[in-house]
Amino acid sequence: MKSKRLFQIFVLLTLLFTPFGNEQFARASASSVDRLDLLPIQRNSPAFQDITQVPPIVYTVVNPLSVNVGEAAIATVNLNSVPADGYASIELTCSYDPGLLEASSITIANLFGEDPVVAINGPQDGRFIVAIAGSHGNKATSDGAVIAFNVRGLQAGQTALNCKARVSWTGSQLINIYSVPASVTILGDPLTPTIVPASCDKVDFVADISVPPGTVMSPGATFTKTWRLANVGSCTWTPSYQLVFFSGEQMGAVSSAQFTGYVAPGQIANFSLNMTAPSTPGSYRGYWMFKNANGTLFGAGSQANQPWFVDIVVSHASTLTPTFTNTPSVTPNEPTNSPTPSITPGGPTATPIPGVVYDFASQACAAVWYSGAGQLPCPGINGDSKGFVLKVDNPRLETGAIDTRPGLLTFPQNVQNGYIQGFYPPFHVQNGDHFRSMIGCEGGATSCYVAFRLDYQTGTEAIKTFWGPWLERYDGQNFSADVDLSPLAGKDVKFILTVLSAGVATGDYALWVGPVVSRTGTIATPTSTHFIGSPTPTLSATPGEPPVSTATPTSTPVESPTPAPEDYGTLTGQVLAGKLVTVSSYDANNTLVSAVEAQMDGSFNLIIPAGIYTISARAEGFLSAQGSGVVSAGNSSTMPTISLLAGDIDGNNVIDQFDALTIGMSYNMAVPAAADLNNDRTINVLDLELLAKNYRKTGPVTWQ
Repeated sequence: MKSKRLFQIFVLLTLLFTPFGNEQFARASASSVDRLDLLPIQRNSPAFQDITQVPPIVYTVVNPLSVNVGEAAIATVNLNSVPADGYASIELTCSYDPGLLEASSITIANLFGEDPVVAINGPQDGRFIVAIAGSHGNKATSDGAVIAFNVRGLQAGQTALNCKARVSWTGSQLINIYSVPASVTILGDPLTPTIVPASCDKVDFVADISVPPGTVMSPGATFTKTWRLANVGSCTWTPSYQLVFFSGEQMGAVSSAQFTGYVAPGQIANFSLNMTAPSTPGSYRGYWMFKNANGTLFGAGSQANQPWFVDIVVSHASTLTPTFTNTPSVTPNEPTNSPTPSITPGGPTATPIPGVVYDFASQACAAVWYSGAGQLPCPGINGDSKGFVLKVDNPRLETGAIDTRPGLLTFPQNVQNGYIQGFYPPFHVQNGDHFRSMIGCEGGATSCYVAFRLDYQTGTEAIKTFWGPWLERYDGQNFSADVDLSPLAGKDVKFILTVLSAGVATGDYALWVGPVVSRTGTIATPTSTHFIGSPTPTLSATPGEPPVSTATPTSTPVESPTPAPEDYGTLTGQVLAGKLVTVSSYDANNTLVSAVEAQMDGSFNLIIPAGIYTISARAEGFLSAQGSGVVSAGNSSTMPTISLLAGDIDGNNVIDQFDALTIGMSYNMAVPAAADLNNDRTINVLDLELLAKNYRKTGPVTWQ
């Protein structure tokens, strides 16, 4: 009997930590995985009989457990011992060492039923949050996989990958459950790539002109790495060739850079990249290769498949930023007419606009661009499903007009809730500096619906949002942001331009037109002289507030002679929302007659002239309700008690993934207030759960 019990426990543990079987996944964000083979542990399995019930746990499985630098694995987060009552929602907070791993392509399973509501925050700085709530009353009532995501090795080492969970039964509180982390090992040097280059493309490594291996750097120090390489093949390297990042630590460099000249067979040339030392002490190495005009990688060695590298040691003991000679002496066997291309990120520099102290468009490729698919090239390729950024001259606006200022065309990764971010080099902010940009969708991109955000980072502190999110859909209007940066005065700030898809990113061509930092007293306010054509007026965007939908009724009451008191009647009722409710009455011409704020219990009392009115009830973050009210002189009538439906955060009378997106972007914050549906001053999965109950519903709700 004792041996039988031991065998049962062994079977239980085997089931608990072995991912096999078949679970269907639905895409909810960046993903290249459509279906994962997983086996949810069944609570009626024989292994569970006669054994003490295992408490609820969440555990992470990584397959494979070890990867080479540059290689990827799949991580799966699973729930076990789900109680019979089930969970209405779950919040997963996953963390890992960002110096060793990067996470992407988060995929949501169907554990919470069909069409779950999802909010995702991150990944960023080794952390991301996924909140999931079952829609239409669905719950997680069985064990199984909750999410899956990709992890890619960045540098040799070992890191824990832990996804902690909080769950909800009723929506009133979140309860922590025990978590079991996974351990991921990243092996040292990358595997030699399998490359079949054209026989004419071969490289010979000559020398490290700057930053020899083992150079000690201060955290965050900027430097220029220069390699001297020889063309030992039979093909000429042309400007169609690229220097590309292969694996390891990228150190803030661009992911690819076009050649700026020709290198004939037998010639030697210098290749340079601007880089930034990581902020954390340690040893770092990044591997680089060439890519020919056909997109084929090639490198050094007899098989032309060996990358070259940059190798540094980051130490707080180093206090001086090293300097290097940018004009090395000519190699004796180098022909005197040999070109010396300098591969410098950023492309040509635009003529600066007077008074502008930083131009984000002209410096687009000085930034490092990312999406959920990883680092992106700059400039990108229009149509790249991973996302792309392009500098555009004379951008076409939603109005059809052409703006003569340079702009940035940014397209998020083409998945559910895709995003794109550009991390710019540090900029020293002064008091009175302003961030200015017109934002909107590119002309013709009628399905565009995105959120713009200005994030920032100082030193090694966490990334924070300074302005936004600003939701923008294709509506024929332009919005101008003018954000005072004075709270950051005196700091060296890395600004981050962020665009997030409100749903699937198909058609999300998002424009930043004339994005600059201007200095008070040195730049005039932009005028319509920037346009070619007849643009519509632009609207000024207030930081932190989403655009407000225009209601059908007009909001300005028309003055009329005050009727005699005997012509008035009273309309009463109660509207339940848990937030401040405004009740308004409109006449047959949709003109506002009267509006009152309901009491704390939702009761209201309207005293208005006798007549028939359209009565509307509104609360921030809720679908509005609308019905007909009849008021007779000298009498009181009562509207039916009604409960408003939570979830319409963007105020467009539809509760959908766009509203969930706002919760994800503002997770664990208190603003925007419309997203704090339960009014507890924290935006999290409990608000998402309220939204999920009314998912896909539309308004205004009939009040009768």
